[in-house]
Amino acid sequence: MKASKLTPFVINSLKLNKPIIITGEPGLGKTSVIEQAVSQLKGYKLYTRHPVCMEPIDFRGMPCLMRDNEVPHAEFVPYGDMLTMINADSPVVFFYDDVGQTSVSVQKAMMALMLAREINGKKISDHVRFICATNRRGDNAGVGKMITPLISRQKSIIPFTLDVDDWIAWAHNNDMPPILIAFIHFRGRAVGDTPSMLLNFDPNKVDEGGNDLIQQPCPRTVANFGEWLNDGYCVKSDREVFVGCIGEEFVREFSGFVSVYDELGTLPQDIASGKDVPTCPQDPSTLYALASCLAHKSGDADAWSNISKWCRDKMPREFQQVVLLDAECAHKDKIHDTSEYVEWVTEIRKEDS
Repeated sequence: MKASKLTPFVINSLKLNKPIIITGEPGLGKTSVIEQAVSQLKGYKLYTRHPVCMEPIDFRGMPCLMRDNEVPHAEFVPYGDMLTMINADSPVVFFYDDVGQTSVSVQKAMMALMLAREINGKKISDHVRFICATNRRGDNAGVGKMITPLISRQKSIIPFTLDVDDWIAWAHNNDMPPILIAFIHFRGRAVGDTPSMLLNFDPNKVDEGGNDLIQQPCPRTVANFGEWLNDGYCVKSDREVFVGCIGEEFVREFSGFVSVYDELGTLPQDIASGKDVPTCPQDPSTLYALASCLAHKSGDADAWSNISKWCRDKMPREFQQVVLLDAECAHKDKIHDTSEYVEWVTEIRKEDS
C-alpha cells in the first residue's frame, strides 16, 4: 500500500482502535507515515517506542515488595508508559517501531498487554491505541522471527510500498531542493534493467573493498542527501560527504544531472518573465530539469501565467504534467483556483480521454 492510501488507512484504524503492523524495507518512511497520520487526528498524542531497547517489565510492571496489613507480598507495580496507559483520559497512540528486532520475551509481554489490555490486573484506558512497524527478515535489519500470537493480535499486516509521486509530493512539502526533486522525476522510477535512484536497496551489498558499512538509495537517505544540499554542501567539492550519505552510484548520476541543470542558464527565468522563447529542449533529462525549475517559480501570479501559456504551447504533454504536478505540490493554494490551472488541467484530461 502506497503512502497516499496508507495514511488514511492508519487514521481509520486508530479511530476504530484496530492495531496493525506496517512492514517494508529500511528507510521507506514507515515512521513518517504514522507520524503524519497521528498529526491529522485532533487530540491524539503519539508515543514512539523502540521495544528492542525495552524489557518485559516495561510491559508488566516492576516487581516490588508490598505490605498490606503488615503481610508482605510481591506485586508488579506499573510505572512510566504503563501509568500513562492506565490513566489516559484522551486518545494516545503507542507506536512500537522495529518490533521485529525485539526479543521473544519482550514480544510475549507485548502480546499479553495487547490481548488482555491490562497490566497486572489493572485495565488500560479505552483511549489507548497500538500500532507497530517492522522491516522484513530478508532486509538484513536484524529482524528475527516474530511469535505467531503477537502477529495474530494485529488486525492486519500492511506491506508499505514506494510510490514516486507520493515521495515528490512529500519532498515539496518538506523543502527538498528543486534540483533533487527534478532528478527523482528523471531517475526515480526503475526502467528495464536500470534501477530506481529513489529505492535501490540491496541488503547484501558491499563496496569494492568488501565493506558493508555503506549507504544506499532509499527515501530516508535521499532526504538526508537533500538536507546536505540545503545546508550549503556541494556535490562536486564535498563528494565524500554525499557518497557517505547515499553511495557512489547515486552521486555519480546526480552530478551528471547537475551539469544538465546548470546548462539551462536563464531559460527558466526567461519563460517565467514572459520573454519570447520559441523552442523547447528535446532531451528528457533537460526537460525534467526545466519542468522542475518552472514549477518552483510558479508561486508568483505573473510567472504562473507566463509559464502555463509557454508550456501549453511548446512543451510535450508528459512534461506539462510534470510541471502541473510539481506546481500543485509546491504552490497549491496560489494556483489551484486560477483560470490557467483549470483550463490547463481540463485540456490535458481531454487529450487523455
